[in-house]
Amino acid sequence: MITGLELQISQLEQLKYPLVNKFYDQFRVKGRAKGHDDVWVGYLGYQLIAACRIQHVAEHLFLSTLFVDPAYQGLGYGRRIIQAIQSSYQTNIYLFAHPDLSPFYASVGFAAVNTLPDELTKMLKIYQKHNLSLASFLSTYSH
Repeated sequence: MITGLELQISQLEQLKYPLVNKFYDQFRVKGRAKGHDDVWVGYLGYQLIAACRIQHVAEHLFLSTLFVDPAYQGLGYGRRIIQAIQSSYQTNIYLFAHPDLSPFYASVGFAAVNTLPDELTKMLKIYQKHNLSLASFLSTYSH
């Protein structure tokens, strides 16, 4: 574990997406950074320790594949990436997650929602074929 360094958060250049996919593969994380995604990363020094995708689904933003290296989980790095994303986009952001994660997502401004735009409802149904316990969440941006 690297200590004493400040987490550097940035939106990654598309050219470097294979690095994120390698990071996801290393930890057997489902999901791939694709050209139409925005990918956010957290580095300590030169070590990638966290990544998250923002998918553009119709006119909506969808937070996907947030993952922090297990050696760094519980230290607030996932929270900091989400906060950077929220302040950068300044718009509503949706996500799907296991209901057990409700307290974490509530702590960063997300609330469970029962109604989704049609495009996201279709996505949720596909996701739920693999994980029936998923719930949908929304972080609303207020001007």
